[in-house]
Amino acid sequence: MRPILFNIFGEPLSSYYFFITLGILVGTYVLYNNSKKAGLNTAYMLDIAIICIISGYVGGRLFHILFSMPSYYAEHPLEIFQFWKGGYAIYGAIIFPILFIYLYAKYRKIRTLHITDALAPALSMGTFIGRIGCLLQGCCYGKISSVPWAITDAFDVARHPTQIYLSLHGLIMFLILAHIYKNKKYDGQTTYWYFLLYSSGRFIIEIFRADERGGFFGMSSFQMISIVLFVWSLYKIRKNRNKYA
Repeated sequence: MRPILFNIFGEPLSSYYFFITLGILVGTYVLYNNSKKAGLNTAYMLDIAIICIISGYVGGRLFHILFSMPSYYAEHPLEIFQFWKGGYAIYGAIIFPILFIYLYAKYRKIRTLHITDALAPALSMGTFIGRIGCLLQGCCYGKISSVPWAITDAFDVARHPTQIYLSLHGLIMFLILAHIYKNKKYDGQTTYWYFLLYSSGRFIIEIFRADERGGFFGMSSFQMISIVLFVWSLYKIRKNRNKYA
């Protein structure tokens, strides 16, 4: 782990926020490039990037409070507003912006799925880079393990490198979604595949995580969300496959 990447003029630079910011920048470039190739208004898509960044931070924080550590924040309510200490949930950073994208699309008279299709590969690339920050920060850690690729934490305990699992999952998703987006047959195809791939991968990786996740019926709250998104996206993919076969 390396929470502080390096110092700039005596001020520490957080590795977590550095890689999150880098992921946002590279993801924005992917979004811009996708929109340009698809003939979308690039100025509108840069608006979308800003909307996603702001609402993503708010949604990520909100989901973390509600689903990851609700009991902790119930006891320490003032820490809800201490966002600089970290504590974000990616599902909130994905789902929350969709609401604002929908409103923006209605305002600009653009098809929402046209936007989210271009956005899906960008989100995956952002996840690939951003999760490196989780690894260096030491958050999102895995269960104690003796697998050959286990990594040791600050207490010299060997654990599943779930941060690396999540990062590689983001890279694999990006490669698959970039191909789907390039050859898509209908609006929404890349979007639905994004949710199918993310929810299924996240459900599996959650099995190996050890940090507090909240839980229902023996599963983490994020596994429950994954099941809902997986069923919904699978239904949409199968429905459109029959329609555009």
